[in-house]
Amino acid sequence: SPDAIELVKESACTLCSLTLSEENKIDIASHPILSDIVQLSLKSDSCTARHAASALANLAENHSVHKQLIEALIPAVASQLVKATIPDVGMVMEATRCLCNLSSNPTSIQSVLEADSISALIRGSRFDDAVTSRFAAIGLSNLAANVDIHSLLGSTKIFSSLLDIAAGKPRTWNNLEEDGAVSPITEKPTNYEELGYDMLARRYAMLGLANCLLTNTFKNLALEEGEGGFLEVSVRSLCVKDLETRFYTAYGLNKLATNDDALEVMGRAGIMKPIIELIKVKDKNSQAHATACIRRLTLNIENRLTVLSFGAL
Repeated sequence: SPDAIELVKESACTLCSLTLSEENKIDIASHPILSDIVQLSLKSDSCTARHAASALANLAENHSVHKQLIEALIPAVASQLVKATIPDVGMVMEATRCLCNLSSNPTSIQSVLEADSISALIRGSRFDDAVTSRFAAIGLSNLAANVDIHSLLGSTKIFSSLLDIAAGKPRTWNNLEEDGAVSPITEKPTNYEELGYDMLARRYAMLGLANCLLTNTFKNLALEEGEGGFLEVSVRSLCVKDLETRFYTAYGLNKLATNDDALEVMGRAGIMKPIIELIKVKDKNSQAHATACIRRLTLNIENRLTVLSFGAL
């Protein structure tokens, strides 16, 4: 009945609010009500399911309750919600946030992998909603930070998915109404820049790409030339206003430059000028990675001949 649906909806909203408090997370995660939250997230009513999924994502912010969440099969549930045949914008956003939070804990990574959450995060990264793609970028970056699973990640589309976000593809900012309705936001929110991308999504996508380059698993993909490739996207990311994005970009390029066969391609891609500009900023970490990258690039004769023309001295 309508009254019963409204009661269930209000219960989900209340649980979502309660899980915002750090003090409540441990109690709720160890209480039988956790299984009720899971069931609420699977309800057909979008508002109910959305708030329940948000409650699960809130709980996953606390690493100390991950054991209980994993025992309740939360990674598998969240993955299922992201991969729904008829996705709800708010649902996918919150389920992706849940997986993002679970992937931030190294001790939870194996359970995340077993739940096929990689494919769920990749799907989330390609979702049109801007905030969902941001959470997906963070989640994929968390996974890529674990070099022990790079051989597994190499068989997925993680690199191309992160590259798609880093390239600044415009996505829709949505307003989620209490009644479950979704409407695009016409006014540009904070972090939304002229090109139409979310600053934080691009920042963490570049971190994820840099983490991918901690090993040589993705080296060949990174060296593909042309528009939309890693090197072309890196040149653009070195020129954005956000210093952290530029730092992560230099970090990734520095890792790639440890490969001798990458130096000529990197120089040809136009990396030299923006990486030299990064040395001029007042941030020691950015300067360190930029300087190390230039040092490695100049091991190539042609790069050595052009570096001074861009004001390296």
